[in-house]
Amino acid sequence: WIPGKSPERRQFPRLDLSRDYNQTIIVRIETEDKSKSIKSFANNIGLRGLCFETRSEFKEREILNLRLFFFGDKVPMMRIQAQVIWKKSEPPVNRYGVAFTHLEEKDKIELNRYIESKIEEVEKWVVERRKFFIKSSKIIFRHKQNNPVTICIF
Repeated sequence: WIPGKSPERRQFPRLDLSRDYNQTIIVRIETEDKSKSIKSFANNIGLRGLCFETRSEFKEREILNLRLFFFGDKVPMMRIQAQVIWKKSEPPVNRYGVAFTHLEEKDKIELNRYIESKIEEVEKWVVERRKFFIKSSKIIFRHKQNNPVTICIF
């Protein structure tokens, strides 16, 4: 993702999430009229919004009240108001993209810290895996004159 150079229209990067201990955000979703209260997992998150899946139906532009629980991390629960921007139906679930319409400044700072720390963890992991791969992919053998030759396989 490169601001201004990527086909991605977002201004800020999104952090892809999983359902493991280190990168899970549980989302509790309530509608404005409080008629629904649903739990889901966030698929990804950025400073301006997130994506989640549910079997429930929401309309585009519908206002949702979200509570975010950062499982396995020391981030406090956040209350965020969001608006449904898009919906993709992939039966039996619907995937929604929401934009944050109200996010407290303290929560914005904490969310930014969380996203940056997780992106740094992923980048470190990739660098370490790349070092390991390069070390483990070197094959040394002896040529006819008994000179060692190293071949790197990529």
